[in-house]
Amino acid sequence: MQQEYYDLDLERAILSSCIMSEEAYASIAGDISPKDFSLKAHQDIFKAVIACSNNKEPISVSFLRKHKKIDEQILAEILATPSMIDLPAYVNELREKSVKRQLLSFAHLLPTRINEDRAVSEIADEIGKEIFSITNRVNSRDIK
Repeated sequence: MQQEYYDLDLERAILSSCIMSEEAYASIAGDISPKDFSLKAHQDIFKAVIACSNNKEPISVSFLRKHKKIDEQILAEILATPSMIDLPAYVNELREKSVKRQLLSFAHLLPTRINEDRAVSEIADEIGKEIFSITNRVNSRDIK
């Protein structure tokens, strides 16, 4: 995957901020989802952060481990990452990269969809709906 579609340092910084400060997580809760992270281990850690928050538990390493099997090496890298960042800007960049990955993934599926034995109007409608779904997420979250 090309660098323009992901940034592991950015992902680590966001996760570090969420783990180090529950207020930081609260400020971005709902703005991003686990699938916005490119690395599966980062997705799992963010799912655990969400679970802790939803259960009104501290967002701490001990509680994160209760909710998900955490890759300890990845967690150590995250905890070693500075958490003093411009979190809204980092989240915006993460979403932008996520949408680019989704568009790229969808683009790879287009030849298969186009070659299906269905009416062109039906195929075009389905493709349009999927593109709208992806781009609507961009528009609803003000990604630049």
